[in-house]
Amino acid sequence: MEKCRSIRFFEKEFLKKSKKFENLVHCGIGGSAFGARAILQALTPYQNKVRILDNVDPMSICHVEDTLDPSKTLFHIVSKSGNTLETIAHYEWVCSWLSKNNLPLKNHILVSSDMDIGYLNTEVEKHGFSFFEIPKNVGGRYSVLTTVGLIPAAFAGIDVRALLEGAKSCGYKQESLFFHETLLDVVTAAYLLHHEMNHRVCCFLIYADELVGFGNWLVQLWSESLGQKKNLEGADVFEGSFPLVGRGTPAQHSLLQLLADGAAVSWSQFLTIKNWKRSKLISQEPSALLKDYSFAKLLTLEAQATFESLIYKKRPSILLEIQDISAHSLGALFYFYEWSVALLGVSLGIDPFIQPGVEDSKRRIRRRLQLNERSKHPGE
Repeated sequence: MEKCRSIRFFEKEFLKKSKKFENLVHCGIGGSAFGARAILQALTPYQNKVRILDNVDPMSICHVEDTLDPSKTLFHIVSKSGNTLETIAHYEWVCSWLSKNNLPLKNHILVSSDMDIGYLNTEVEKHGFSFFEIPKNVGGRYSVLTTVGLIPAAFAGIDVRALLEGAKSCGYKQESLFFHETLLDVVTAAYLLHHEMNHRVCCFLIYADELVGFGNWLVQLWSESLGQKKNLEGADVFEGSFPLVGRGTPAQHSLLQLLADGAAVSWSQFLTIKNWKRSKLISQEPSALLKDYSFAKLLTLEAQATFESLIYKKRPSILLEIQDISAHSLGALFYFYEWSVALLGVSLGIDPFIQPGVEDSKRRIRRRLQLNERSKHPGE
């Protein structure tokens, strides 16, 4: 296997020497995709240089083949275990596509995975792919600020150092521009309080289209970290709450009725932006109802009014405001929620870094694959 590479190598050496690549196809699923998509959607929302394949939907695969030139495409294959079935399917399809076009696999494929185990590990050794290690003590859903998220970010031209500096500024026991340890403790305590009050649905209302991908990342982090059958002593506790993501303001015209007047089993968290990079006045016509209001101001007012409405109806809610949508702020936001979810898990007496509940499904899928293979060769 080639020496394990770093994000610095990818930026300084690989990209500079490989300017022929016009596109990156990022192949991964779950924690190997949600974070990367969240970064791209937040910081380069209208780019098309990076495609993310996180499903084995045939139409998505065909669309990539129909619209990209493989000779100008780089493929980033990502799986923490190196054995994720869907990612292996992506990898084998990529190898087949490149081979049919007489393109050397080594020049077009990068792998981020565990360094010592898994099918992808053996393929790296076999073909000599550039390899980027996902640290052993970082689970997939916590891996957004490793090469899992940083490689597609760097390819899209995002300042990955600003992402990392933002996360560093939000480290526990350190103050940042808009988060500090006291807020982290308070938010975690609020999570725990709502949990103890049996508010088992948590709705994240995100008032920024560019952060909806972040909300989807948060749903996975929340679900896989807190949905645990057993506590640290091994007793059955069936912990967890159900996360929802609502996009403000459309969620006010869909989810809000349930949150405001439905069964009292939920609580809401609002996420808003203080400073917008761009905004626009709605109208300056003298007769306009919203004369001299900007869209940013209207969005903020709607978030505040909806928050106040839920409080008035005695529906528990908290509101967090971040400074802006920037690489630094996003890095801090990732780290802040990773810390708060991990702290909540520990407070509940569970391990927020495991996911045994998904293993049964994986075993059944592999069993069906084996049965299908045997049916092709009934005499063996």
